[in-house]
Amino acid sequence: MHTPRSILLALSTTVTLATLFAWAVFAIADYDSTLASSLRENAIIADLLQEHAHRTIEASDLVLRQLEAAVEGGGGLALGDSPEAVHERLVAMADLLPQVGSLWIIGPDGAVINSSVAPGPMGGRYDDRRYFQVQREAPGAGTFIGELLEGRQTGLDFFAISRRIDDLGGGFGGIVVAAIHTSYFQQFYAGVAMPPGSTLAILRDDGALLVREPLAAGSYGARFPAVMRGLTPQSPRVVSRVASPVDGRDRLVARRLVKDYPLVALVSRKVEAVLAPFWQRQVRTGAVVAVLILTVAALTALGLRALEGERRLKEALAAANISLEDRVRQRTAELEQALADKNLLLSEVYHRVKNNLQMIESLLALQSRTLTDDRARDAFRTARRRINALGLVHQQLLGAGDLATVRLDAFLNELCANLAAGAGAERRGLKVVVDVAPLPADLDRAIPLGLLVNELLSNALLHGYRDGSPGTITVRGEHLTDTEAVRLVVRDDGDGTSSPDAAAAEEDVPRSGMRIVRALAAQLGGELTVRSEPQGTEVTVIIPWPEAEHG
Repeated sequence: MHTPRSILLALSTTVTLATLFAWAVFAIADYDSTLASSLRENAIIADLLQEHAHRTIEASDLVLRQLEAAVEGGGGLALGDSPEAVHERLVAMADLLPQVGSLWIIGPDGAVINSSVAPGPMGGRYDDRRYFQVQREAPGAGTFIGELLEGRQTGLDFFAISRRIDDLGGGFGGIVVAAIHTSYFQQFYAGVAMPPGSTLAILRDDGALLVREPLAAGSYGARFPAVMRGLTPQSPRVVSRVASPVDGRDRLVARRLVKDYPLVALVSRKVEAVLAPFWQRQVRTGAVVAVLILTVAALTALGLRALEGERRLKEALAAANISLEDRVRQRTAELEQALADKNLLLSEVYHRVKNNLQMIESLLALQSRTLTDDRARDAFRTARRRINALGLVHQQLLGAGDLATVRLDAFLNELCANLAAGAGAERRGLKVVVDVAPLPADLDRAIPLGLLVNELLSNALLHGYRDGSPGTITVRGEHLTDTEAVRLVVRDDGDGTSSPDAAAAEEDVPRSGMRIVRALAAQLGGELTVRSEPQGTEVTVIIPWPEAEHG
């Protein structure tokens, strides 16, 4: 026998768990959506950095090729003109592009012939530079991009783009060099809106770091070979979540091969910075959930206190019962009044619980409007349908004379009508037929039975008629007197894809719905069978229902 106390506690627990479940579903979907959105943004910015690096190196390479042609073609840049005239032409060519800090002509011995920094030869030799050695030792090297260096003459960070000069005999005649200042890239990267702790970088395909914003200590000569992992001409862009080899932080990273050049553009964000807005949203949502749970707890406490007062009153009446008829009538009248008060209070509790469930459903509806993720919206809609089914149980209890049982036919008729209207059944040409015996059901049976019908009918409405054809969905419930059981059947004549197991293979939410259906059937002690065929799907649940329990 279910006492008002156990019923009230069951209602309070159900509302609390439903609220926490909805919050958890929203939080998981929001977490996944936040990370996925950040990875997409990283990929877009990596494409932007790739395009910028490609255009920058391509333009610089063009200037360098013009300088190479002028030197090899006898244009006089190296020997024929005065050092001052050559210097002025180099300055003019360097000024064509903002990224080119300086242009250099270096002889075969590594000594400077001329540059845009100063006219004529300069002190020092550059035969120890890697870009010089590559061009000297590999005639077919073409355009070579060197590593990150600090200028000996300017003191500024740069990386060199070099090309070989062939002498008249085809031998090594020196190199022409363009010094690309990293400050040009850093100024551009400063204009890209990124969260705090983000990193933008350009690396060679051997992992050598060329540009990083912000520039980390010890960047000169730093190499990160893992930057090429997974990158191929067929897969030029890779996004992942990794621990940074520079600072060890958990980061979301996008890497992109630079078109036509042995370079990689890299964008990374700290995961903690990406998730900061997510945690702020959870704090706000948690505050709303806490208020709802506290409200339910307060109402439950009031109900328990009232029930405890009634219990004590009954004990006092029993102890104080006397043999005088007038006294008995007086006490009987007091007891009847107390029972009337109890029913009134219990009715008020049911009414408030129903209103609170409607409030939770409204809050979920408002919250779902802010979501952009379709799976999160579907999860919210599913939670709202389940909460609506709970609210309908309490509404039926309010209309019942004993406040303890509902008529199964009236309850399921109203539930199915609500679900059909919410799914636009009439507009879609779908008809929902309900044929249920007028059996009384207590709260412990009505709640899981209503949730079970909610899941099965919702699944048929959402998945049974994907081709847009009209049809009929039947909900039938009958009492089997020979086995003292109730047989509940939900059948549709759709294309066969409304089978909960078939739907579970396609998306995650129906999979959780099927687990709920099986759990509810087990809670009712019932036996669940599913039959799916091209002409429709039929789900049957046999629930024990002794004669004494249904009148």
